[in-house]
Amino acid sequence: MKKLLLVSCMLLLVVGMFGSAIAAPKPFQIDGSSLSVHWKWGGGIVTYTDYAMPSAIDLDVGDYFDFTFGKIYIPLALGTGEATIEVDFSSPDPEVKPSETGEFKVFSIWFFSAGNLTFGAPETFGYSYMGSTGGLMELDFNDIKGAQLGSCVNITGRITNLRSVPEPGTLLLLGFGLIETAGFGRKKFRK
Repeated sequence: MKKLLLVSCMLLLVVGMFGSAIAAPKPFQIDGSSLSVHWKWGGGIVTYTDYAMPSAIDLDVGDYFDFTFGKIYIPLALGTGEATIEVDFSSPDPEVKPSETGEFKVFSIWFFSAGNLTFGAPETFGYSYMGSTGGLMELDFNDIKGAQLGSCVNITGRITNLRSVPEPGTLLLLGFGLIETAGFGRKKFRK
């Protein structure tokens, strides 16, 4: 009975420690973003200014952060096409460069602009942190629709930490704890 109780306690301890290692928040840091435009019909002048995140945002599993990635300036344009936005992360390290492509229709003449930029479903990307793999982030840009005075439009969206990766130091500590607990249990059982 004592053996069963000790083994049960050890399993609960391991599950609890491993759960806390997995749930440690990860710092998400954006260095900037870029926009590429492919016209299907028409054309025009399109420039993009990216915004970098001033400091890292700690995101636990399930946490999200709404962010303005940059600003599109369209002084003169008429047509349709595709716009792809890529985001540069310095932390964590994505397995591929996060990006999302949207369909656009635009009409703009310096003081007035109208149209839409429509993105599909959110994109998910694997990431690593401090050499450990297994994290998963989601990038979701907001659709833009309507007419306005002026020719500048902010690109906004959301970063979500879907699945975190354990910190190597925490896993090392967990491993040492397991070895010590197993050794202590063996001594106890021999007596």
